[in-house]
Amino acid sequence: MVNNWSVQATEEKFATQPQLQLSDWTTGYQWAKTDTKIRVVHSTPASTTYLIPGNNSFKIDQAEKTFRCFDEYKKVFFSSWNVILPNNQTEWITGCCDCPDFYRKYSCKHLIGLAIRLKYVTPPLEAKSQPLGLKRKRGRPTKARAALIIQ
Repeated sequence: MVNNWSVQATEEKFATQPQLQLSDWTTGYQWAKTDTKIRVVHSTPASTTYLIPGNNSFKIDQAEKTFRCFDEYKKVFFSSWNVILPNNQTEWITGCCDCPDFYRKYSCKHLIGLAIRLKYVTPPLEAKSQPLGLKRKRGRPTKARAALIIQ
């Protein structure tokens, strides 16, 4: 019996990539459509690191300034996020971000939105159908009506 369990355990596959829900695609697409300024911090042949402001009051130039106290450092540190995205377009899902949502779900709107901006991936049509700034309602989304149907 133990031998069978051992063989069965080796046949099971573990998830190596996060499963993206429609709500993740929607928030990523909506973030990608904003006019947020992004700066390249570091680039290697394998990956590129981007600095993304977390709120509108953050200026990208604040990242290099010196700090007089810890509270000032904390305010600047938590107002921007670093996103590391592989340069290989097919492996964009393995990128990482240092925002709290990424640490919970291993994906976030910054990672998805940056991949959409760089044209590494196209979001599903259902994610594009939601108006910008609104949250998706509960339940299954309605399918888009077919255009130009002649009967």
